[in-house]
Amino acid sequence: MNNDAPDGQLVVMPPKVEPLMLLDKAISAGMDPEKLGRLMDLVDRWRETQAKEHYCAAMARCQLELPVVVAGDRLRVAASGG
Repeated sequence: MNNDAPDGQLVVMPPKVEPLMLLDKAISAGMDPEKLGRLMDLVDRWRETQAKEHYCAAMARCQLELPVVVAGDRLRVAASGG
């Protein structure tokens, strides 16, 4: 990732905040159970979104390596030596 601004100044990125960090802080602060439950739901949705993003990225990389299959083409199988 390039942290240089267009004018050559260094860009300082804020620290990455993970939902689990927020959940830990909320528990430490004594957040009421209703709000804590909503925060836990948020963490679950965040995890689902992360899983989908990782899956899609992995499928995109995989598809770059797979051969193209054209409908109507005949299957060509190389004869094995056995």
